[in-house]
Amino acid sequence: MMPATESAVRLRKVRKRYRLGESIVEALRGVDLSIARGAVIALIGPSGSGKSTLLHVIGGMDRADQGAVTVAGGELHKMTPAQLTAFRRAKVGFVFQAFNLISNLTALENVILPAEFAGAAGREARERATALLNRVGLDGRLRHRPSQLSGGEQQRVAIARALINRPALVIADEPTGNLDSKTGAAIVKLLASLAGEQTVIIATHDERIARVADRVVHLADGGIERDETGGGRAQKAAT
Repeated sequence: MMPATESAVRLRKVRKRYRLGESIVEALRGVDLSIARGAVIALIGPSGSGKSTLLHVIGGMDRADQGAVTVAGGELHKMTPAQLTAFRRAKVGFVFQAFNLISNLTALENVILPAEFAGAAGREARERATALLNRVGLDGRLRHRPSQLSGGEQQRVAIARALINRPALVIADEPTGNLDSKTGAAIVKLLASLAGEQTVIIATHDERIARVADRVVHLADGGIERDETGGGRAQKAAT
């Protein structure tokens, strides 16, 4: 476990419950977790294990019912809804399974949009968005709309969009779930390349992500079942 000063994410006794009909579902059961800055973390577990709920709590999309959640120095459990919105905009980049691009905007416009919401100047936002799309290999597709892009290209746009505001944390929920094997492997490699620049947390069923992650956190029934070193850390240690 990393010291507090080196942690990008710290959870202490975090609980989250949902009502499902007449029943109460314990989605998270007293989770304790610390994640170092710049690490790539894979959250793995079966459906219903708590992966997405944990990701949403860390990203400030959902609020824990109990416990402390500290991300990039911000105490999320103490924030108002307005403060949480500002926190997400400034500190967190999101990548989703379904891409969530705006259909009538070009790739470049989709990437620029979060920067405009954050108040970036038009020229600055455009230059940074162009550089990010170049970085993810889409320099020739800037003016294409989502319908003109393959699934893998749309996910690359989504990753560039997640990075536009220079977030401390990138969270990805099943980012390869809608992609074929070859395209998914390329997205895994791209996310792994962010290590050191951003802290990256990926909820996934994809075992390939475990091979490039620094840590693999296995979840079951709303708790951490196992926390182990991933292939990415082993590769770094060998170089």
